[in-house]
Amino acid sequence: NNLYIIEKNIPKYKRNKIKFVRFFLDQIAFVKILFQGNFKEAFSIPKAYIHFWKNAKKMGKQRKIIKPKALKYFKAYYNRSIVVDYYLRKIKTFDKLKF
Repeated sequence: NNLYIIEKNIPKYKRNKIKFVRFFLDQIAFVKILFQGNFKEAFSIPKAYIHFWKNAKKMGKQRKIIKPKALKYFKAYYNRSIVVDYYLRKIKTFDKLKF
């Protein structure tokens, strides 16, 4: 689940904002999938959130601290949302993303 990657790797000052946006986008995806009639796939989204929140305290103890300065100079770090780029900006392939 991508929520675990966010919790583990994103600095604390950015993490809550990113999780909020992610939650909002997941709710949109949930409604879309639900209207398509894929109930099993749709209800896997809230199930993933329940599992994540049950394990959040345990993960907080295991989380590695990453310095924000280290992320600035890491060339493979993408500063935008891939989901927004895919659905709103219609960028369909990874090689067209601008780093």
